[in-house]
Amino acid sequence: MSDMISKKRSKSIITSRQIAMTLIKKLTNYSFSEIGIAFGKKNHTTVLHAYKKINQLKKKNKIYYDFLYLFNQLNS
Repeated sequence: MSDMISKKRSKSIITSRQIAMTLIKKLTNYSFSEIGIAFGKKNHTTVLHAYKKINQLKKKNKIYYDFLYLFNQLNS
């Protein structure tokens, strides 16, 4: 959990953090700025980039089923 709000930039942490940010945006009414603050005072443009990046990966089917599974688990 602490890695999610840290400044670490390893690929596994970045992707996990981006997925978490995107899930929060899709499941809540929080703004990009509010989500950024929750993730260690990240800028709203960082969250916007994460949102776009994850949606691109979903379209390429690289993480579609994993994302869908997490979304359904959190949304039920």
